[in-house]
Amino acid sequence: MNVDFKITTWERVEINEELEKKVLAELQKGKIKSANDLIEFMGEGSSEIIDETSDQMSLTDNKGQRTIDFLDDSGESVYSNEESI
Repeated sequence: MNVDFKITTWERVEINEELEKKVLAELQKGKIKSANDLIEFMGEGSSEIIDETSDQMSLTDNKGQRTIDFLDDSGESVYSNEESI
């Protein structure tokens, strides 16, 4: 059996100095919304999870959707803390 907990983390993508202004402009326009968007915009790169930035999500943070899920050996949910909205 397993218990899964939903967390949030920060993800980092390193950009080179030549792209700084272009990336900032695309962020401000709302065209880059994720690390994947940024990597695609740059045409290469990778991301890394920043250590020590994980935080347990609350039901409010997750719009009432479960943040804790207790799973049996076949992967079926035995319990979750999901709320009805």
